[in-house]
Amino acid sequence: MKLIINYLLCTCMCLILVYAKTDTYRAAVVAFTPNLSAPEPLDRLYTNVASYLSFIDEAGAQHSDIVVFPEDGLTGWYDVITFPEIVELVSTQVPDPNLKITPCSSSNKKYSKALTDFSCSALKNKIYVVVNLVEQYYDNERKNYVYFNTDVVFDKNGCVAARYRKINLLNENLFVPGKATLYFETDFGVTFGLYTCFDIVFKHPALNVLSDLEVTDIVYPVAWFSHLPFLQGLSVHHGYAVSNKINLLAAGLHDPALRNGGTAIYLANGEILKVYINGQKGSKLLIGDVPKISRRKSDKSCQVLEQLSEPTKEELIDIASFATSVEDMTNYTFKSIDLNKKEISETICSGEKFCCKFDIKLEASSKANYAYKLVAYHGTVQLSQNDRLGTRSCAVVACKSEDNASCGQRHKEPPSGVTFEKIEVKGTFNSQNSHDQPSTLRYNLKPVTNYTFCRNLKNNNDVEINLTTTEKQSLLLTFGIYGRVFKDDGKPVGLTEE
Repeated sequence: MKLIINYLLCTCMCLILVYAKTDTYRAAVVAFTPNLSAPEPLDRLYTNVASYLSFIDEAGAQHSDIVVFPEDGLTGWYDVITFPEIVELVSTQVPDPNLKITPCSSSNKKYSKALTDFSCSALKNKIYVVVNLVEQYYDNERKNYVYFNTDVVFDKNGCVAARYRKINLLNENLFVPGKATLYFETDFGVTFGLYTCFDIVFKHPALNVLSDLEVTDIVYPVAWFSHLPFLQGLSVHHGYAVSNKINLLAAGLHDPALRNGGTAIYLANGEILKVYINGQKGSKLLIGDVPKISRRKSDKSCQVLEQLSEPTKEELIDIASFATSVEDMTNYTFKSIDLNKKEISETICSGEKFCCKFDIKLEASSKANYAYKLVAYHGTVQLSQNDRLGTRSCAVVACKSEDNASCGQRHKEPPSGVTFEKIEVKGTFNSQNSHDQPSTLRYNLKPVTNYTFCRNLKNNNDVEINLTTTEKQSLLLTFGIYGRVFKDDGKPVGLTEE
């Protein structure tokens, strides 16, 4: 009998080792529109839990290794930022991952039925499951319960393998911010970092979690609000993946009328493996085979993107109904592009030290329906009532008219009459306590995927950045460099020193 047990254990270990050495893993991400029609909060919650379970079954049936759900998918975002009684009602305690607890087989009454159901589904389908939910936690110092916006990872045995509490809350006054970055290992040989939505634009955790080069992939539940010209979800997420040479599994809340949307699987080479965004409500499961990265590259070589993707006429008509908001760009430096010129070379500055260099070749007709402007900015922007971000940007942006206030606004029709044969944007910036990435967007609200992005660190703590198209662009809304200057966070809105 002992020989049989040893044989079975050896066989299982061999299968795990072989599986971990395969070149790809199968990832599933869910774009989800929550059903909020039921009058009672718990009824709404469990209607959405049932939908999640169906998606887990579907992902499992297609042999996915991991499935990721969006932020606020179980409840919608409005209830959990507005009503304390609903936050308490829909919350659940979540076991410490170090305790290796499987809620499916636990008798602990403090774990909600939702948590138990997800654990059992992960076990049944032999799949890693990542869900975002409201966590209830008793704080011994405060002597009361507090609530976190929490991502929970269940492994293939239904065990709670990781628990991440969102650090950077956006208008989420009923939650307590988390503190710790987090990563987790899987049985298929991939180490994932994990964070939520707004976290992606902050050094802690989005860059700090990458300090370990073994972290090659990111799991990312998100409920993004599309904000043009620089903070549209797919654009930001793709730019992060490109600039950090990392695979990113982004599962987005999908409600186009409320500006929520953008779900994709981004690869470290800049390719978008799967992507979903449109102007109509509805949920969708995306599944793709993701190449494994044995160890993330720390070199500063250029990223060369060569993926071609042309939107259909139907896609362009549909996306017009997706709502977007616009940044107040009052403090930006603007320079109009003369569409009568075929070649343009300009340098514009924000303040005395922050300057952007543009070299452009274009073809335009008299029927152009958008104006285009060069913009530069080094300063603080107001993102919400409580959040002011230090930013820097150099870009070509589309505007509904020659009025600077119209930049970032969209017509119901896609851009026409202007084709950019080449755009090169470059600048030399201070590299300390900052991060820069491509910021690109076409009218279909998807990023540009054919360009070269280079970062060259100098000896004096400066970084030279160059972003250049490799194909013609005729549906362009944004093309440039978007940077975060973390030391300027919280400062008054306006220009800051480079």
